[in-house]
Amino acid sequence: MTGGGKETDNIKETEIENILSGYGALPDQSLKLFDVCIALAAPLHPGLKLQRFGVFFNKQTAAVKDRFDALIQAGAEDTPHTQLAALKHVIADCLGWQVRAESPDFPAACDMIALVDSGYGGATVLAVFYAAAAQAAGWGADFLDVAGCPLIRLTRNGQRVIFDPAQNGKIMDAGALRGLVKERKGATAELSAGDYQPLSARAICVFLQNRLKSCLIEAEDYNAALDTVQRAQMIAPDEYRLLFDAAVLYARLSRFTQAEHALTDYLARVPPGAEQAEALRFLDEIRRAASP
Repeated sequence: MTGGGKETDNIKETEIENILSGYGALPDQSLKLFDVCIALAAPLHPGLKLQRFGVFFNKQTAAVKDRFDALIQAGAEDTPHTQLAALKHVIADCLGWQVRAESPDFPAACDMIALVDSGYGGATVLAVFYAAAAQAAGWGADFLDVAGCPLIRLTRNGQRVIFDPAQNGKIMDAGALRGLVKERKGATAELSAGDYQPLSARAICVFLQNRLKSCLIEAEDYNAALDTVQRAQMIAPDEYRLLFDAAVLYARLSRFTQAEHALTDYLARVPPGAEQAEALRFLDEIRRAASP
């Protein structure tokens, strides 16, 4: 791994849990995005040696910086557009990474290890790699969730550019962003300030795990979906909404006592309002289902 975690070969599941819990205790600014995503994917690849992924990532980050420097020396302007060109050259052109369009919801689409080993992944994990590489290069790079679509924003020398890694780095201007929001949320939907709010490193990892959870629920693999939520809880112990996700999955597995405990914890932390009311109704349903 590149830092913030434990380097070891043939890492065991208990060691992975310790690593993830360690990340959960770190402040967000200390998290290294790529490392956390590799650790989250590790349980899907038992017995895999993890050290090589850190070596690979460092190599690609160095290549991105070298390409940027070469472009500047060749006369390119010192702008986020040149940063984007460097990222595309390394990730899209040299590595040949792309989105597997025929099946965007398969679980491997959310798996950083699968992306590194196969060169294919979903839009989210590809965007996470772009963000991680840019941040590791020391650039101002933000991960945006615009109507559920993962985009990257680069900022340099007072200029900004937002692009879509899943569309080969297509630049998303205001018109394209408005079109995206309307396409995904309806014709009357509009861009909001929230669409431009960057996700923290921890929130990005939870976002990725939520995508994986959705894939597994669609496949009706509720045990694996619950494992995914529990790994997210390890790195984000303060994210109370994960308690509700866990409760839903416990209930689907007829583990009603654990579902009740998760919901009780959730209710102790959720602010008053519609989410609290929904949880109270769900808690009542669980208690009735658990009654003999």
